[in-house]
Amino acid sequence: MDAARARDLLRAQSGTAEVDLNHLYYLQGSVCTGPQCSWQLSLTDWITRPEGCRISVPIGMLDTAVSVREVDARDGRIAVARLAPRHLRPAPGDHGTAIASLLVGRRGATTPGLLSGPVLFVADVFFLDDRGQPATDAATLVAGLAWLKEKGVRVVNLSIAGPPNALLETAIRDHAAAGMMIIAAVGNNGPDAPPRYPAAYPQVVAVTAIDKWEQIYNRANQGPHIALAAPGVGLLLTSKDARPNVVSGTSYATPFVTAAVAAVYKETAASRAETLDRIQTKDLGEKGDDPVFGRGLLRAPAACAGSGQVDAATR
Repeated sequence: MDAARARDLLRAQSGTAEVDLNHLYYLQGSVCTGPQCSWQLSLTDWITRPEGCRISVPIGMLDTAVSVREVDARDGRIAVARLAPRHLRPAPGDHGTAIASLLVGRRGATTPGLLSGPVLFVADVFFLDDRGQPATDAATLVAGLAWLKEKGVRVVNLSIAGPPNALLETAIRDHAAAGMMIIAAVGNNGPDAPPRYPAAYPQVVAVTAIDKWEQIYNRANQGPHIALAAPGVGLLLTSKDARPNVVSGTSYATPFVTAAVAAVYKETAASRAETLDRIQTKDLGEKGDDPVFGRGLLRAPAACAGSGQVDAATR
């Protein structure tokens, strides 16, 4: 009997209990090496001062470990907890460090982080799978969300993607109902691939990636669940040895939306729809919402905008 059949039998016998496989989830970034990867971020009109955009709401991420010595939270702080199973080999911290550095900055980097002042809680949920690839599973993700809730986190970055899972879906629904905003990468499986999760759950803000010409990332998943597009192709980061590191993927677009959500977050109206209505966008592709770009290109909230203005195409 295979695992799926065993799950179905348990579901039939257990009544109302949630039963599902312990699915694996993978990071959604890759190193970009082509000539198209020479630009630095400028599309969202985000503030470029070293202090970034100041927020007070606690933010969190489920990712790999983060090198606290490399990431610069400026006047905020970073708390990291390893929640992946201890008997499994830990995944390298490159991905998590890159995501954290986009959010709050990196020491020695020329590009400042998007935010200042937040407490960034990092749940290290990744391990190496049987192929030596960084992965996490549904049970560990559920535990990570619970840990973030205990820390008072209100906005969560998930630069990961995988299959649907009933246990994870229930946890996300419950946390969202309690006011947690969850932002996730749509995945890098291509435009004809099925939806990836947790981005495709209705409570989650799904983020896709575009390049400097406002064209969609050619590996990005597509679908009606996509909410926003943000720069995620050829982003120039600084590696731990101070060498340029150019990356692409929906993973790296996600922190821009996480930062914007944190900047507009209000306890009194924290639903996905109400929060999205507070975020300005530039319409891309088909007029209005579409399955490629969602509502369009994220534009910096007023408090975070470098010019303090948005163009005529912004809504």
